[in-house]
Amino acid sequence: MDDLDVVRELAAGRPDEEGEKAEVVVWHDLAHVIGVLQRLAALHLPQP
Repeated sequence: MDDLDVVRELAAGRPDEEGEKAEVVVWHDLAHVIGVLQRLAALHLPQP
């Protein structure tokens, strides 16, 4: 699963594999958000 998938699941509040609401682990979830933001920043850079 990539960063964007995790961020989508967090935003949707989808249940985890056991059918329960997924636990939020702030430092881990923010790491995925950072990954998405880094990719967006890289796409914004001028191409050589």
